[in-house]
Amino acid sequence: MKQCPNCGLELADNNVCSKCGIQQKQDVLKIHNQNEGQITNNGNAENNFDTDVNKFIGKKHPYYKTKWEKAKDNKPTWNFAAFFLSIFWLGYRKMYTHIAIIIAFFFLIDFIVYILNINSIDNAISMAIAVTLGMYGNYFYLIKARKKVAVIREQGLTSEDKNFEIHKKGGTSWLGVFIALIFLLFYAFISIALFPSAEDKITALRDGTFYDTADQTVGETMDSYFFEPDWNLIKNDQNEEVIHFTGKKEESIISIDFISDGDSFEINNAEINGEQLTADEINEMLDLIITES
Repeated sequence: MKQCPNCGLELADNNVCSKCGIQQKQDVLKIHNQNEGQITNNGNAENNFDTDVNKFIGKKHPYYKTKWEKAKDNKPTWNFAAFFLSIFWLGYRKMYTHIAIIIAFFFLIDFIVYILNINSIDNAISMAIAVTLGMYGNYFYLIKARKKVAVIREQGLTSEDKNFEIHKKGGTSWLGVFIALIFLLFYAFISIALFPSAEDKITALRDGTFYDTADQTVGETMDSYFFEPDWNLIKNDQNEEVIHFTGKKEESIISIDFISDGDSFEINNAEINGEQLTADEINEMLDLIITES
């Protein structure tokens, strides 16, 4: 019977340990002597492995051990730190691969949202990830800890070197929190540049000015002049993407379509109570709005 050299459990046919989660090499497998009912190497491997896992976790190992014991029946165990801190908790626990997976997932969602031209769902995705980490963060950490410890134990290091590697790879890290922040900033910068959402495009227009010398932004000007201002990103009759503004002034409903490339913008169309304005009428209305706002 083949057994894992790290924890002592019986291996599957493909030499994969169900506890450590890695495939063992044939030349390091423990062979059980069924005739004599003995194991040829250290019978305390299980205890030694768990001790190394405790060293990997650090001073919080009693907390995680309790959580993992409760999770033996495949029940999720709640971790408030993972829920509230999300990827910062992952960084603190040096789970950088998980951070990279989450960031890649965010990029994929942003790409889909951009292609389909729908409203951003980042807030919903962030909440879903937070809940998932809160429920399964302890389990993810268990898998990571066991895999790391198993790899270190396979290296055949001396006890001193093994403990050094375990403490180096495990424990906590404030640097990891900073790395998580760098991941987030990288995502935000690249995502906005490559996949600007409708909110991003509207915000870019609202933060601009009608003239270089204007002391109010476009958003401040329009919101102060009109009643019930509303901004939306739509497609016009020519299938062009425009930022559509509507607002009320006295008894009239005014709509204005802006075309923006992120750096500059122009008014593509304007209507009052459904009647289209000429270019001169648009300029006169714009001067009135700027003067009175």
